[in-house]
Amino acid sequence: MTFEANAFDVVVVHRALSHVPQPEGLVAEAFRVLRPRGWLAVFDGDYATATVATGDCDPLEACVHAFRGGFIHDPWIVRRLPQLLHASGFEVRPMQSHGYVEAPEGAYMLTWIDRGADTLLQAGRIDNETAKVLKAEAKRRSTEKLWFGHIAFASVLSRKPA
Repeated sequence: MTFEANAFDVVVVHRALSHVPQPEGLVAEAFRVLRPRGWLAVFDGDYATATVATGDCDPLEACVHAFRGGFIHDPWIVRRLPQLLHASGFEVRPMQSHGYVEAPEGAYMLTWIDRGADTLLQAGRIDNETAKVLKAEAKRRSTEKLWFGHIAFASVLSRKPA
């Protein structure tokens, strides 16, 4: 970033760290631009927990995994977040958990099925008809109010030492 060192009292990283190829660099830059005793607030998804499954071997899960693999760089970053922040020099506060549940109708996670089916199709893992069937099943579940989606999120506050 073009900001001077010690320029800010607070830096907020909201749902971005899991998309960054080298999160250590982002955290180091946040440390650099924070004033001593400044706060870093991070909120991100534990995308490894993302699911729309309503039972064992739910075929829509393949779409969730394909979406996650194509759009989330590191679905497990939240699990390493306290250690990452501590290794960067921050004083780390206890992590907080925040669940996102989508039921009985789909919205945000319903788009994961469309994009995941398209990803599977483009990769040659399914054919066009299978992609249509997966998308139709997701829409049916939402329309009939049988939809379930969940992602665990977490937040952590950390402070730059004096």
